[in-house]
Amino acid sequence: LKGRDIAFVTSGVTMVKLIEGLALDNNNSIYTRVEVNGEMSEDEIKELSQYSLIVVLENFTKCIGTFEIIRNRMIGTSVRVIRIGIDEIPRNGDLESVLRYHKLDRDSIEEVVAKSAT
Repeated sequence: LKGRDIAFVTSGVTMVKLIEGLALDNNNSIYTRVEVNGEMSEDEIKELSQYSLIVVLENFTKCIGTFEIIRNRMIGTSVRVIRIGIDEIPRNGDLESVLRYHKLDRDSIEEVVAKSAT
């Protein structure tokens, strides 16, 4: 992942902390949103469209959320948008186990991003 043109988009304390470390260690960018409300400003779209890959992390079940909004706004560009997130009823347990189960832990994210960036 080092030095790749990747933006990580997420929200929530847990995911932001995880991605801050990953992005900083690999010289990538992090872009966080706490609330989308179904829209993104033109400035936000312009900022994100500078990246070749946008990785949206959603630690909640799939819905019309940040991923859908960004993906729809990037149609017609060369930017690739992928989602890493929960696709089923979330597992119970301690935080690290739950993140690992749903492939939202650091190692799993690095693996998915490495495959997507090639």
